[in-house]
Amino acid sequence: GRTEEVIVEPERLVVTETSFKEPDCEHEWCAMKNTIKWKMPEELKFGQFVSGDGVIRSLGLESLSNANADVDDDYGAGEL
Repeated sequence: GRTEEVIVEPERLVVTETSFKEPDCEHEWCAMKNTIKWKMPEELKFGQFVSGDGVIRSLGLESLSNANADVDDDYGAGEL
């Protein structure tokens, strides 16, 4: 049998300084075509992230905050 040749043209890529865009695609990035898009019902707080299963988890930065709690708030505020 005869095979049919399929020609797929790549999307246009625009390079500006250090950024790359594909202006012919939604959000100017063609890799976004097959992604899952969702919104969080609440805002994340500092030190939190959303895990792959959609659960808000802590990065465990609380111990760092507590370690710095005794640092003088006026550190570096003196006159020169």
